[in-house]
Amino acid sequence: MSNPNLPNITPIISLSRDDVLNLLVSSIAMEELGLAHIINAEGEKLQFALGTLPGTTPSTLAEVLQVNSSMQSMLDTVFRQEMMLDSKLRTASNVQPVIGAIGPTGVTGPAGGVLSVNGLTGDVVLGVTAGVFPISNNEPSTSDLNGFNSAGVYSSGDANGGAPVNGPPGVAHPSVWTIYVSRVGNYVQQLYISNPALFYRSSQDGGVTYPGGWIPVGMQGASGMTGPGITGVTGLTGIAKVTGTTGLTGATGLTGAMGVTGAAQATGETGATGATGETGATGLTGERGVTGATGLTGETGVTGGAGMTGETGATGATGLTGETGITGDTGVTGATGETGATGVTGATGATGSTGVTGVTGETGATGVTGTTGVTGVTGETGETGETGATGLTGTTGVTGASGMTGATGETGATGVTGITGMTGVTGAATGATGVTGVTGVTGLTGVTGAVTGGTGATGVTGATGVTGATGLTGLTGPTGPVANNAMFYPSGPVTTTPTNITFTTNFINGTGISLVNAGTGIQLLPNSIYFVSFNLRIQISIGTSPVTASQILVFLDNVQQNISTGTQKNAGVTASGAFTQESSGLIKTGAGPTPTLTLTASITLPAGTAQFSPTTWSNLSIFQVL
Repeated sequence: MSNPNLPNITPIISLSRDDVLNLLVSSIAMEELGLAHIINAEGEKLQFALGTLPGTTPSTLAEVLQVNSSMQSMLDTVFRQEMMLDSKLRTASNVQPVIGAIGPTGVTGPAGGVLSVNGLTGDVVLGVTAGVFPISNNEPSTSDLNGFNSAGVYSSGDANGGAPVNGPPGVAHPSVWTIYVSRVGNYVQQLYISNPALFYRSSQDGGVTYPGGWIPVGMQGASGMTGPGITGVTGLTGIAKVTGTTGLTGATGLTGAMGVTGAAQATGETGATGATGETGATGLTGERGVTGATGLTGETGVTGGAGMTGETGATGATGLTGETGITGDTGVTGATGETGATGVTGATGATGSTGVTGVTGETGATGVTGTTGVTGVTGETGETGETGATGLTGTTGVTGASGMTGATGETGATGVTGITGMTGVTGAATGATGVTGVTGVTGLTGVTGAVTGGTGATGVTGATGVTGATGLTGLTGPTGPVANNAMFYPSGPVTTTPTNITFTTNFINGTGISLVNAGTGIQLLPNSIYFVSFNLRIQISIGTSPVTASQILVFLDNVQQNISTGTQKNAGVTASGAFTQESSGLIKTGAGPTPTLTLTASITLPAGTAQFSPTTWSNLSIFQVL
């Protein structure tokens, strides 16, 4: 059985926390290996006693019982050691390793060569047969889009060229396009992309014809003028539902029966739709403040060295054993020798001083709680006030020094043992068989032998070294800031001409959002990302008048954003109807010093007027994300 292979630990060795844990587990494994050798040896010992090993003979019953007793004692010791190893392993397993700071990113290695594409090697042509979706990025901008009938991705290579043949109409940049083609048998689907247009069409004859033409996907432009068809009879107006108390959403009215469809080009009767109660917009939830970094833990003080153990005193010489005397008559018992005086107990030394406890680090201030978003119709909820910073924790007082342990006093000398007496003379010989002779008188007990030497004094125990002071705990870092956010209300009329919407401030948190240009512009920070959400309620004076077109356009520095919205719908059937325009999305500001956000509104009505009403039922919410 070999010794454990552990590293040479000297005062200059450097062991990390993980190295120490690995050494602990390795030491447990080495001890388990040693115990396995011991158990194996005990088994061989039993085989030897039973004579089952080659060249051995069985032992007697008494010898087997002795071996069994020895094995039982050894296995009991092994069992106790196993319990200690189990406890040690559980403790070592529960020690959490300290994860240090992430090191710098290493240098990127050189790019490796492509060995294969989908298992194909050599000159591989990217195509459907090779299991790879083909891509072509240099097609003529004037290509015939009907010719792209194979699965793949095709893009124009000339941004200043002409428009493609058989392309969708009304595209702002017709020379810049990308087509995604999917084909299953003779079913061909094309998806056309050209900023900011998105169109779709499909064919069932392998791309020879596309009966449905290009279908726009995304925002729909303003509708054209209404045709000269005859309008059918207007259905009866449904009974309006009674509006509940403020805050509760009104129940949806029953949908009226659909009117009979009129002749060709004539619009059938539309059943009356009950008015739907307005749902209030949900406010944005404030962003949780960033938790400050935890301060560094101070280094642990050096542990004082253990005091030297005093030398053990020499053991006194054992006295000579006297000769055994002749057994005679029982002698008179000698007087018991005097007991030596007990040595004086040394005074208890003072307890050594305990190291100074490190100062507890300051607790970081609690971050500001974000404002609570505005609830719908029920009314606005006020901003939540900032939570006050938590006070500093006072330092722990210094623990008094413990005194050193005093030396143990010497043990007193053992009293002198009396001399052992001579053994008396053996009595007369045993008589003839039959009558037992008279037993002789027992001789006197002899004097006890020579004096036993005294026990040497126990050496003085060395003093315990002083424990080093614990290092100071680092301060907790500050709590991060709360992001900028704001909410505004619209006001004013909505006309057929797209006009900038005038806003009124509800609340603004932070310094990254401000209302400018007499309320028609919202200034943001440069090089930032914002989440913009609007829910605008438009009320018209004549509820039965159909809304042929209505749109809300969002601009950043006069560039239209992708969160604009348009609609075609009836505002309602009551004397004063209303509907809601809503959309949301992310916008990214540029490097300009004053990025400005504006919203325009327009509506097309055959009769009547429109306006944002009531203003508290609409909102524009802005939240800075990055």
